[in-house]
Amino acid sequence: MTLREITKISQTLDVLLVEDEQDILDITTNLLKVFFPNIDTATNGQEGLEKFKQNDYDLVVTDIKMPKLNGIDMLVQMKEINPDIYTIILSAVTEKDIILETARLGIDGYLFKPLVFEQFLNILEVIISKESINQKISTYKETLNTEPVPTDINNFAIDPLTELETLPVLMNELNGVDTFHSPVVLLVNIDKFSIYNQLYGLTAGNEILIKFSNILKEFSKGKSYKLYRINADEFVFLDQVEYLEIDKYENDLNELFSVVENTKLFIEGVDESIDLEITAGISFSSSQALKKANMALYEARKRGRNFIGFTYDIDYTNTLQSNLFWRKEIKSALVQNRVVPFYQPIVNRDLEVVQYESFIRIKQLKETGEVEFLAPDEFLDLAILTKQYLQLTRFMIETTLQKMVERNVPIAINLTYQDIKNGDIHMVLKDTIQKYHLEDKTEFDISNNVIFEIIEHEGVDCYNTFLDFINDFKKMGVKIALDDFGSGFSNFSHINALSPDFLKIDGTLITNILEDEKALELVKAIVKFSKELNIKTIAEHVQSKEIFDLLYDLGIDKFQGFYFGRPQEHIE
Repeated sequence: MTLREITKISQTLDVLLVEDEQDILDITTNLLKVFFPNIDTATNGQEGLEKFKQNDYDLVVTDIKMPKLNGIDMLVQMKEINPDIYTIILSAVTEKDIILETARLGIDGYLFKPLVFEQFLNILEVIISKESINQKISTYKETLNTEPVPTDINNFAIDPLTELETLPVLMNELNGVDTFHSPVVLLVNIDKFSIYNQLYGLTAGNEILIKFSNILKEFSKGKSYKLYRINADEFVFLDQVEYLEIDKYENDLNELFSVVENTKLFIEGVDESIDLEITAGISFSSSQALKKANMALYEARKRGRNFIGFTYDIDYTNTLQSNLFWRKEIKSALVQNRVVPFYQPIVNRDLEVVQYESFIRIKQLKETGEVEFLAPDEFLDLAILTKQYLQLTRFMIETTLQKMVERNVPIAINLTYQDIKNGDIHMVLKDTIQKYHLEDKTEFDISNNVIFEIIEHEGVDCYNTFLDFINDFKKMGVKIALDDFGSGFSNFSHINALSPDFLKIDGTLITNILEDEKALELVKAIVKFSKELNIKTIAEHVQSKEIFDLLYDLGIDKFQGFYFGRPQEHIE
């Protein structure tokens, strides 16, 4: 996409810039005005949210750490109002967990301060590419009434050149996908097609499109795809499946690329044969599937690849081949019992192990014969993409509770905000706890010894979701630990309503507590606050005796870290 094309579309977008530092606000505003004539500004998250409620913005550019309301929680509430809003974060925050949180929120780009023009332009190009296809879809939708598009031949449903169904029909198909099926969109584009029109004329260009569509029709015979022409040189294969077989689509696309590569087109009036080149993008998403396939195609072309699959968290660094590997690896690990929980001890002030925290691992055998255990950040995001996350979560819940019954010891289960919002996981937790509660005939009451470790969020929607979840499971006797407390997004005012049993103090505060006076003072405040509310405190990342002694003197109730024991497969 050329700079002229980017500028042409960006001129139609209204932008809200939220930044609390005035000099950065001024600099960024001047940069954005190169592309966006309509820019509003706000100097804190609350002001930004109020302006958003009163205006119809297309793009929000925001900092994270701001007074009154931070950027992440502001975006959470904005996306409740308009899930399709484009969002860019411009921040000095480099913490991995926060960046991952913004990715899960579905932002379009994350830029570090100070703003680098080339990096901003790359993200803007992706956004404008998405907006371009959105405008095409909107144009088609405006020509349609509210009834489904008929499938008989007419100006809208059938392309007269290739006799393929068109974009409106595809959109109806995507909108009609039921909850038991997942749409798979393979978007195929002819590279540099406009050059053929310029060299040989529109008549020859149309003949190329006809012959290319015939190649696609022949290729799709005997396969489960429906084929559409959605734009001049863009075609879509649509599949609807109950279970994703990602390797199938890789094999099919490799076959298609081989067919196109080995086919020479002979066009009347053109002296030489034409060798077409194509690029493809793949989406396995149930929402905005066509947009995501278009973004994947754009990224594949940018990186010189034949095709790329769009990933769950809009992270282009994971290629389809990587996704395929992890899908097979996770599946085989579940079948071969190579998904294993690790347990890290938590001790009291008398250095007695009183509970554990469980962590998921995948066991692998290296080529050298050595065994290694993979941490969750290597496979969990891809498990979400390949729809295996629920299987892994169900396994962890089952095995952790089983271990609790066997060893009569409390064990904490980690839950993300996405887990809490997931109704299936909510039901698995409840059913499994009730099952073991009924089966366990010992004096050990499992329902009163299960601990959920979660990270508290400040946003109104997040807060209400947390509150409902906590109240539901507290009725069963489940204990609640708020993890990473003191990380910068913890809200002291919510603690009374949430009424957790434990506050787990953020590990970065503990790690730096001997050298960082601010960290020390914050830990002191958390301990004092917790004691007044009769909430137990747990210090994570305790690495040495010096740190332990200091924390002991501060009045911390429980301790966890390598000084007491690393996560391991078995409970001693």
